[in-house]
Amino acid sequence: MPDTANAYDSVLYPGGVYLQTHPDRLATMGILFGMDAKEVERCRVLEIGCGEGSNLISMAYGLPRSEFVGIDLAGKSIERAQTRIERAGMANIRFQHLDVMEIGPDFGQFDYIIAHGLYAWVPRPVQDKLLAVCNQNLSPSGVAFISYNANPGGHVRRALRDMMMFHTRRMEESREQVQQGKSFVQKVLEAMDTRIPWRNVLEYEFKQMCERDDNVIYHDEYSPHFSPVYFADFIGHAEQHGLQFLSEARLVDVIVPQVKPEARMALSELAGNDLLAYQQYLDFVRFRKFRQTLLCHREIQLRRDGFFGGLRRLLVASELKSSVQQEDGFCEFSSERGAGSIKTNKPVTIAVLRNLEQIWPRAERFDDLAGIACAQIPNARQDEVAEELSQMVLKLAAGTLMDLRTHHLLLAEGVSERPTASLLARLESQESQFVSTQLHTRVKFEDEQGRRFLRLLDGTRDRCALAEAVAADLPNILPEMILGHVNSQLANLCRMGLLVA
Repeated sequence: MPDTANAYDSVLYPGGVYLQTHPDRLATMGILFGMDAKEVERCRVLEIGCGEGSNLISMAYGLPRSEFVGIDLAGKSIERAQTRIERAGMANIRFQHLDVMEIGPDFGQFDYIIAHGLYAWVPRPVQDKLLAVCNQNLSPSGVAFISYNANPGGHVRRALRDMMMFHTRRMEESREQVQQGKSFVQKVLEAMDTRIPWRNVLEYEFKQMCERDDNVIYHDEYSPHFSPVYFADFIGHAEQHGLQFLSEARLVDVIVPQVKPEARMALSELAGNDLLAYQQYLDFVRFRKFRQTLLCHREIQLRRDGFFGGLRRLLVASELKSSVQQEDGFCEFSSERGAGSIKTNKPVTIAVLRNLEQIWPRAERFDDLAGIACAQIPNARQDEVAEELSQMVLKLAAGTLMDLRTHHLLLAEGVSERPTASLLARLESQESQFVSTQLHTRVKFEDEQGRRFLRLLDGTRDRCALAEAVAADLPNILPEMILGHVNSQLANLCRMGLLVA
């Protein structure tokens, strides 16, 4: 393989936004575990291996009073990132063409440090340095996010990688290796006897790999360093650098770790009071292959006896939409994102979800929701109602049917007289089908007409002016129908988190 810097310069690693890396998510998990996490509206964030900057730029745009720094070894990616922030006129973010090995204490302290997809693809000295940076450059109450390929599931991915690398070992380094490697693995799977139990395992892994962009496969599967690690070994390495396990980044891995209740009980008995052993046992049972782990300084006293106290410091949001309440009192709330639904006849749940539906994509403080819930039960004690509500909120948040936040996002309260879309999204729509939202998600606009409409939303046009501008694209549609189309589009964009105040 060529040297890593040249590889990333010659084959661009596609940018993206990763919700679990957002400082608001990191702060939320810290607060749930009793940390006094730094307020994200005035924090410092470092992303190591930032690529072309999509993830960090989206964060920085939504948190204009915070400071963001991104570093990467690929010079062309850094140049691309710098061009993007200059176009957007963003002054709270900077990018540096820098090797993580060059970072010292004088680089400054950060409240949140992100290293997504780096640890398992670099040699041991770089892994050591990464964790050293997460210690010496992390503020006393800071949170570090590190994702990595995990064992035992990583062994299967390594098997496919070994097959591809062997078959293409004499080829010149290029993306052609990916196509040839995938074609070869397909032939191997077709040649395998269907009675071989390994065939289904490899076929499943191969299908997942093929869903990724070829440029991602080129860098991930053909990297000169590919080191899946057991969770216990990773945490042991982190502890050598003065860090401790805080949590996984996804709430579902904390609340509902995707194993049967009886299995969780059995694993708890095996682990005793050893949290780290329990987490490793879970990985064995799930045959886990990827983790997104949060770390903090080992001096911090974490609270692991419940989340109720932390929830009371947070805000809650939900994009669930309700159906008409049925005669039996049941009402179904469904996710527009395809995350699932909930059907309930509990007045408390219905009242809370309808309140959140009305204000989405904005959020409500947990204690205010508890007040709404309490009003549904005569002579109820608010603390008891709040405790019951917390269980419901945590369960739905783990299922991605609710969002937990630490602060109010810079979102429009509704569709204003002269609606304005995020400047960042409007600029991104000139280059790509994907645009970043104020929710730190990405939305795909497959047609140019939709992207043009988004770019019209610069705050200078009312609905009638927007309808006139759109009419050129819809010559055979009546004016009143065009206005209805505009109103519908604006409502959708608002719910996507693309309209700003």
